[in-house]
Amino acid sequence: MVESTLKTGKATLLHRHNKSEEVCYIISGNGRMTLGDDWHQIRAGDTIQIPPGTAHKVEATGSFPLKMLVSSFPACSDDDIDVLEVPAKADETKTQTILHKLDEIAAMTETKPSAKKIPKVPKLAFTTGPELKALRTKLRLNQSEFWRRIQVTQSGGSRYESGRNVPKPVALLLNLAYGTEKQAMAVMEYLRTKVE
Repeated sequence: MVESTLKTGKATLLHRHNKSEEVCYIISGNGRMTLGDDWHQIRAGDTIQIPPGTAHKVEATGSFPLKMLVSSFPACSDDDIDVLEVPAKADETKTQTILHKLDEIAAMTETKPSAKKIPKVPKLAFTTGPELKALRTKLRLNQSEFWRRIQVTQSGGSRYESGRNVPKPVALLLNLAYGTEKQAMAVMEYLRTKVE
């Protein structure tokens, strides 16, 4: 997972991940996301699922920077990214932005235990099927409404509720979307902790 910030008026280059699925949670700001041939307005609180092979691009269009939390599964690597847009010379900052993000992702996925201190994952609620079903029932949401908020399909959510292992990125998003303020803040603190 990586926290990413785009300044107003800036954008990533159009690109795709051949193997990795991405989930983007918009922390603050407004923007526009291109997904394949379509584009969508995005704002704080939105969650976007990007299937492998889908061309995508993010632009910050609001008055404030666009801040988002990006989760890749499996972990994104340089050889999994195809950049589909050739920047003009005036757009070198866009190129630098995407290359900087790729460097961040690569740094997060490297495994050198002796050189890095991995932050401790906070205690997460909603990690088992019965807990998820009980929460959804308590909130009086059907499966589609409940799982759409974190961009998980209804069938995927149903499998989690039936006992399928909940991956850490999904558990983190569940705690951000449905947890108490204390739980959500613990997740944000964990995600913002720099790996030494």
